[in-house]
Parts: sequence; structure tokens; C-alpha cells
Amino acid sequence: MKKVYDNAPFRCSEQPIQIILLCNNTAVNVFIAINSIRLIHQIYYNFLLIILNYQLQSQQHLPFSNYQFDVLFTIKIAISIFYWRLVMKIIDLSSIIEPSPSGTPDFLKIDIKYHSHGDGAKQVEALLKVPAHLMRNGEGWATETITQLGTHDSTHVDAPWHYNSTIQGKPAPTIDELPLEWFYGNGVKLDMTHKAEGDPVTPQDIEKELKRINYTIQPNDIVLMYTGMDKFYGQPDYIFRGCGVTYEATVMLYNAGVRVMGIDAWGWDMPLNLQAQKALQENKPGIFWSAHQADLIYSHMERLVNLGLLPAKGFKVACFPLNIKRASAAPARVVAIVE
Repeated sequence: MKKVYDNAPFRCSEQPIQIILLCNNTAVNVFIAINSIRLIHQIYYNFLLIILNYQLQSQQHLPFSNYQFDVLFTIKIAISIFYWRLVMKIIDLSSIIEPSPSGTPDFLKIDIKYHSHGDGAKQVEALLKVPAHLMRNGEGWATETITQLGTHDSTHVDAPWHYNSTIQGKPAPTIDELPLEWFYGNGVKLDMTHKAEGDPVTPQDIEKELKRINYTIQPNDIVLMYTGMDKFYGQPDYIFRGCGVTYEATVMLYNAGVRVMGIDAWGWDMPLNLQAQKALQENKPGIFWSAHQADLIYSHMERLVNLGLLPAKGFKVACFPLNIKRASAAPARVVAIVE
């Protein structure tokens, strides 16, 4: 489950990187041994400062070419691309979609039918009259059919329609009606691993963590609650594990301009069994599913994984849900982009 997709082809190389600078038709070879991201940061910014200082002092373009365009701008773009590819990594925050183990309740079950290359060859021959011996290795296409997958199974994004039919007196939007701009933005990880199971996150918990990481939530930030419950993903009691988030904490984030929140547990609220127990004991509304039914137009992601691999801030999150018409939720491939 700890999958890190690293788009940095040179990061693990033991070989130095050779950079050739052409200045007045003279080639200058610079060999750099890449040992750390910090070194790359230093090289990147120092090089930009050298170029900028040269241009400011000489009041002319660098003598790299005779073309009538801004050489400095071109160099900045080239270095930015080089730097980005060198240090960027993409961290998968999505649980894998796979057939459920035996004993999984029907409403949570995922089932996938796999069709082999041999099956594909038979399909090709039946459809197009092309026999298997005319295909490479006698194989046709491999395909899969997802025979059962709920919109709330695996890592997914909830739409307000999931919470209630109306919100603030108007029809609640479904997943296909939400603005795509919500689902890409600056990420913030709030470490709540110290919270006991069944002890939901409060506004005070959020304030304390924000002070610890020295951050103020900005509008359209994507806030991720790190509880560590992803370690139980796939186990029978996963549905009953975690601390959850209170109604008050949800409202706090919403009022700060957050429209997408996420958690690495089965649900955003406190575990269902504990909610049910408390609601029945007190026999009043506003206890069961209180954070979901906060009468707010917002989305949250559930069943995230790998939040422990993220820094507290300074990364992007992409979490676009599938475009399912009139759906209350949709699976999503959620990733963090860390530079």
C-alpha cells in the first residue's frame, strides 16, 4: 500500500549529471553529483540569480544567441523544466481497486471478472473472423469487467447529494455537477495520529496542529486528515476503525474556504457503530452522521492511503472524481504532487 511514484529519473542515479553551458561559442562542462533535493534547490536558485545579476549589470541579453527573443526567459523555462523533472515526485493516495476478500458484506463488495488474451482471441474471431494464428502469439486483447463496484467503494469523493437531498433549501448537487476547480489545489496535511479511535477531531485539534506546522488555511486548500487508519484497509474491522471528524471541525474548515477535505479512514464522521450507539442513547437528531449532514455544499474524500508519506504543507493534490451522472460519489485516483 506504500506506493510512491517518482517522476525523477535522475534521483537514484549514482552517475553525475553533465550540464553543458555555451557562452560565446565556448563549451563549459559542469559535472554535478546529485545527492539531495536540497542541493538541487541550491543549484537552481543560484543559477537563476547568476543569470539575473548578469543581465542587470550588463543591460543586455546573455551572448547565447542572436535570436530576437528574451534569452533569459528561455533559460528560466528550460531550467524550471529540468528542476521540476529532477525533484518532483507523485505519491499515490488511492487504495487499489481489487476483488474483495470472502466475507465482505455485499454492500461493500468489489467484484471484477478478468478476461484473458485467449478470451480476447475468441472475441476477435467471433467479431471480425480473424483467426488466432494471425495475431501475435495467438493472443487477442485482455479486458476486465467490473461486475460490482459501488460509487463509495475504494478511494472516492463524496458529493453533497450523498448527505441530503436538499442543502440550504436547494437541491444538493451530484458529483457531475461540482466544479472541477475544487479538485486540484494546495494540499495541507493535519496529523491526527495521536487521536484515539472514537475521539473525533475538534476545532481545537485543528488549531493546535495548524500552529504546530505554522500554517493558516487558505480558500480552496485541500485538507487531509492523517489518522493512520489506512493500515487497516482491507481488514474486516476497517469500517469500525478511526477517530472521525466532528460537525464543528467540518464547519470550521468550510468557513475557512475549504471545499474538499479528506481522511485515510473508512468515513469522515466517527465510526458508524459509535455514532449509532451515541445517537440511540441520546435519542435526538444531529448526532448520527453530523459532519456529513452539516447542511454545507462541500466534498470529502474517504479511504485515502499513504498520507504518512506527505509533508505537512507545500504540495499539490489532484483528486478528480469520475464523471458519473446524478451520482452521490465517484471513485477517484487521488495523488499528491510533491516538489
